[in-house]
Amino acid sequence: MPTIEEKLAKFDQTIQEDAIRARDAILERLRQESKQKTEDIKAEIEREAVQDYAKATLIAEMARDSAISRASVNLRKQLMGTRDGIMASVLDDLTSRLDVFTGTEQYREFLFKGVSDALELAGWRGGSSAPAGVRGASGYALYLTPRDGRRYKDEIQKSAPGVEIRDGDADMIGGVLAENTGEGKIVDNTLKTIVGYCAEEFFRISNLTLD
Repeated sequence: MPTIEEKLAKFDQTIQEDAIRARDAILERLRQESKQKTEDIKAEIEREAVQDYAKATLIAEMARDSAISRASVNLRKQLMGTRDGIMASVLDDLTSRLDVFTGTEQYREFLFKGVSDALELAGWRGGSSAPAGVRGASGYALYLTPRDGRRYKDEIQKSAPGVEIRDGDADMIGGVLAENTGEGKIVDNTLKTIVGYCAEEFFRISNLTLD
């Protein structure tokens, strides 16, 4: 049976492949339009240059180059807008799917593993003793979405006694953020941050960039 990491990897791969196909179709259409528009502009400028050639050959050539340059800049802006639209669509779709994921049993496993990993990285070693420099409290806090807090607060406190459970922002989507207040250390295992990493990785592997 696939592990949760394998499921997430397959899930991520499917999103990336869908987005790459969408990107390729849109960019190919824009390249064709860009080529035709550039050819039309060049043809029009060349007609004007011929008419004025006798008296202003140099001026006509400069005007042609300037117009082509402006057209190239405008087309580049269009491509950038398309790229940003693709990326926004991909991230919106990923966020929606992750929101659905937070209601599954597999998410519960993911969340509790994230809590354990985050606390360990934050320095928590179990029990309720405070870290150096902190008195009267464990010195550790976990931030969950309000929904996850309602669902899992009691269960998490049993597995992590002495750790304070606090409401995080709803836009965390899911996951957990751990804080070691004694050392000022924060470990971010939220789904919002994972989405951010996915965006960077998507740009890298899909070549959705403009040179």
